[in-house]
Amino acid sequence: MKWGGAEKDELRYPVEGQFFVNRTRDGGKPLEALAKGFPAVSAYDLGYRQALERGGSGEQLVMRSTTGSLWMREDQGDS
Repeated sequence: MKWGGAEKDELRYPVEGQFFVNRTRDGGKPLEALAKGFPAVSAYDLGYRQALERGGSGEQLVMRSTTGSLWMREDQGDS
C-alpha cells in the first residue's frame, strides 16, 4: 500500500515520483491509493490537506497541488 505525501520534509518530492490521493470510506481503515487520472511517473506535484475540497453531494473532489496543477472529479475520485 502506498502512503501519500513527500519522501521527507527536507526533500519535498512525492514518494516514488508518483502523485496519488489516499481515500478512506470508514475513518482510515483501510486507506485506498487513487492514482487514475494523475501523472503516472516523474510527477513532482504535492498536495496538502488544505488543498483538497469535497463538494456538498460528496461526489465532487477538487484538488490543487503546490505547483499549481488542478484536478476535479465527479465520482468521488474513482477516475
